Amino acid sequence: MPRYDFLVESYRTERLKTLSVWSQVPDGRMTFRPEPRARTPLEHMVHQCVSEDTWMRSMLGISVSRPALPPEETRAAFLEHYA
Repeated sequence: MPRYDFLVESYRTERLKTLSVWSQVPDGRMTFRPEPRARTPLEHMVHQCVSEDTWMRSMLGISVSRPALPPEETRAAFLEHYA
């Protein structure tokens, strides 16, 4: 097994955990802010997608074929895009 194959599996399982949590957020709560300093679920989804896109391209040199964000910022669109 190549040296870094475990990273692919680790990333896959972390991605599934993220999708599982995101799927639990009701559409009507996407802009809910639990605390003034906290992100809303929508803000977190944007942050997650943009950060991972930047990490893949800049830090790992991986060519990403899709834009960082889905064309529509809805829960369903983020779930499909991130999956």
